[in-house]
Amino acid sequence: MRILAFPHKGIAYNDSFYQKIEERGINVIEGHWEGRWLLENLRNDDIIHIHWPSFLYRPHGSTPFVLKGFIRFLILFGICRFRTKRIWWTAHNLYPHKRSSIPSVDKWVRRLIITACEGVLVHGDHAKQLVLQEFPHAQAKCLTIPHGHWIGRYQPELTKLAARKFLGISPNSRLYLLFGQCQPYKNINQLVEAFLAVATKNDLLLIAGKFNDPRYLRSVIDAASGDRRVLIHNQFIPDERVSAYLYASDYFCIPYKEILTSGSAMLALSYGLPVISIERGFLRDVITPSAGLLIPENTLEELSRAIKNVQQKDWNKQEIMAEAQKYTFEDAASIFLNRLAR
Repeated sequence: MRILAFPHKGIAYNDSFYQKIEERGINVIEGHWEGRWLLENLRNDDIIHIHWPSFLYRPHGSTPFVLKGFIRFLILFGICRFRTKRIWWTAHNLYPHKRSSIPSVDKWVRRLIITACEGVLVHGDHAKQLVLQEFPHAQAKCLTIPHGHWIGRYQPELTKLAARKFLGISPNSRLYLLFGQCQPYKNINQLVEAFLAVATKNDLLLIAGKFNDPRYLRSVIDAASGDRRVLIHNQFIPDERVSAYLYASDYFCIPYKEILTSGSAMLALSYGLPVISIERGFLRDVITPSAGLLIPENTLEELSRAIKNVQQKDWNKQEIMAEAQKYTFEDAASIFLNRLAR
């Protein structure tokens, strides 16, 4: 048995998950979404594992371009289905965060994958509920696995003082962090507005991650209105600098407009940081009252209240990390491989 992963490497989740798969003696291969490669390499006992379907078709551009990409996807997926009936999809999100130029294409692709696949991996019961609300025909195919933690993954280990010195952050401030690639679905504009509505002079909001859209960056800068308490590090954060941002911070913000699964939440818990987020999907499974504040509705008022109220509780870093330790990639790999062995 081999697993053909689409993709295998280069994403923290995939790297961590497949490392545990490979430690159990299973060969994981980087899949290539090309007709010749599939015809030459795909065997009938292979497992095809898809993560983000939008990586496999062309979601953006003119209507003819998108339709051509969709037809190509259908052909290549047909080759996969003809060669092996063992196809799995990990539902990291319901739909891509940037929807296709023809939104119905996104839904058609996912309906097709669910219909043809052996199973759908989901992270937690509430995430599963959201998947089934949108795709009821996935009921018999969902397999729940944990989203593993990242305790010890990112080095070096630093003290808060050393991390803040490295980033140029005042040692006396209360630091709120939004971390990762900066896209409109992350609702950064509203986070900035909510923060400024309640922030004291000692509060800082650090937005760390690359803005791919200059217009979106400009809108966030405009929302900050030049306030020096809002810091924007518009850059890709390499692995060797991730820990500095997490060790330097006091609170972790996930004010997204939509959430199914959140690697950011597990990253925050792995560093003992309380999470501020919306009460949706995966967050309802992993953010306990001792690990953060979840707001019922993603409004400016609710978000401002959470930003203020998070300071009122004496958070215990070790308790939060203990919550993270409940979820491991070892368990995820074991559950998946046990199902494959049936």
